[in-house]
Amino acid sequence: MSNALAIASVTAVLKDLLNNGVIDHQLSGVVGEVTVSALPPDRLLVAGQAETSRINLFMYHVTPNSGWRNVGLPSRSSSGDRTSNPPLALNLHYLVSAYGANEFDAEILLGYAMQMLHETPILTRDGIRRTLSPASPVGGAILPPPLNALVASELADQIEQIRITPETMTIEGVETVVYLDKEYKNGQLVEETRDYLAQHKNGDVWYFGEDVNNYLNGILVHHAGSFLHGKDGAKAGIWMKAEQRPGDSYRQEFYVGHAEDMRDTVATRETVSTKSGTYTDCVKVYDWTPLEKDSREYKYHCPQVGALVLTEDLETGSRSELVNVVLP
Repeated sequence: MSNALAIASVTAVLKDLLNNGVIDHQLSGVVGEVTVSALPPDRLLVAGQAETSRINLFMYHVTPNSGWRNVGLPSRSSSGDRTSNPPLALNLHYLVSAYGANEFDAEILLGYAMQMLHETPILTRDGIRRTLSPASPVGGAILPPPLNALVASELADQIEQIRITPETMTIEGVETVVYLDKEYKNGQLVEETRDYLAQHKNGDVWYFGEDVNNYLNGILVHHAGSFLHGKDGAKAGIWMKAEQRPGDSYRQEFYVGHAEDMRDTVATRETVSTKSGTYTDCVKVYDWTPLEKDSREYKYHCPQVGALVLTEDLETGSRSELVNVVLP
């Protein structure tokens, strides 16, 4: 990290990249006026406001970059005093989401956003300087004073160039993709999970673990439910079978006393209606765990969205429905 403003600078450069792409591809002629923003997802839509076409960039996670972190070890003087620190090398994790007022607008925008990032795997030094120059507008607005003070920013002159890569995690030699899931209740974040998934050659999707953040009143309180395959005896399970047959029963995860979710296939070819629409050919499953006797749910996974559209809590009778799809 070049200095304390490097993180904000990276976000500004990425936002400018997406905004320029929207202009170059003339997307306003396809989906109407497009806004490119860098806001937390829960601040995007305000009740009563009309939904507009938007691409949003949100930095949700920061991790150390172990490779560059070890390039320069701390040094000390002859008296034992530390004279330098190792570089503060970071990986910044972003969620790219798209919104549209009309059907398929969001998918079109997301496709272009992913294409733009894919075609620009490295942020060049000249590109960084152009974005962070005092006269350069980002998303139609002059940069805020803290970034203007950087002029071209030391970010452009740091040793390692900034690379854009899809996020993966290797667990016990298996490369997994990272699935970010956030659960809100009454507009407040209560659980955030990063699930690690990989697909077997037979089509089954395996579940290699999850990192869980549990919140109470907006405050992180614990990480209950976290596990990683191969750590402390934990084992991977099957997230979803490629071929669902009523009567199938399989373990989704296995970390004794911490994560022991089970799944039974109840029915296939189900039709489900929610606020977001009507879905057909859905798979109905029964999720349960021996660790919580009152945790029993029916879930409906539908091919039209490739995800969960309805959860029925068998203890309370409550329903949780899909209302919108935002793809990272």
